[in-house]
This record gives sequence, C-alpha cells and structure tokens, in this order.
Amino acid sequence: MINNGTISTVLEALDDTTRQTLQAGLDELISSSPTVFIMSPIERIGAIVLQIALSVLVWIAVTQAGKKYMYVIAILIHAFVDCSVVIIGQYVSVMVTELIVWIYVIVISFFAYKLWKANGFDIKEKSLT
Repeated sequence: MINNGTISTVLEALDDTTRQTLQAGLDELISSSPTVFIMSPIERIGAIVLQIALSVLVWIAVTQAGKKYMYVIAILIHAFVDCSVVIIGQYVSVMVTELIVWIYVIVISFFAYKLWKANGFDIKEKSLT
C-alpha cells in the first residue's frame, strides 16, 4: 500500500484522530533502520531456543520425583529474561540487546543440557545399519 501509493486512499477514509495515529505509526515504520527488521528472525530463533531450554526444566519437574521446584525456576528465569530485556532495551541498541539475549540463551541452554544429562536423560545415536 505504501509502495504503490494506495495508502492515501485508506488514510482519507479515516477520522482525524485515527488518521494521525496511523500516519505516525507509518512514519516510524518507514524511518526505521533495516537492522530492526534484520534482527527480527534472529530474535525469534533465540526465543525458540530459550523456550526449549526452559521446557527441559519443566520436563524435569514433571517426570522426576521431588523436582517440582524446577517448574518455578523455569517461570522465574523466563520472567527475568523478559523483564531484563525490556529494561536493557531502553538504554542500548537493538544489536546490543540481542547480544545480551543470546548470552542468556547460551548460558540457560548449557545448564538445561547439563540438567537433562544429570537427570538420566541422554540423546543416544542410533545406528541406521
């Protein structure tokens, strides 16, 4: 709509308040750095890896007797990462924020893997022959 010029038709059909709000959002989108859009899939991959690592903690809480506290730990880690990213994002660039997120993801994934192995779960290769 923006590239082919039909956005003006949409804007004309709106009331003044809605038009100004939409125009402000469009202006911000148009003036955004390409880095913001490039970082989006990288952020999503990090979020998926983090969710898998936290799911390991929940899996341990569900399958191992006496490990129910792991469920609470998974929730607290998730809340910590979410809150800290929001706070950090107010003071540094998107690139730095994503770097910090990936540091969290790597550390949490490492500990989740160690817990997975320590609780008797192991991924063994199966021979195809």
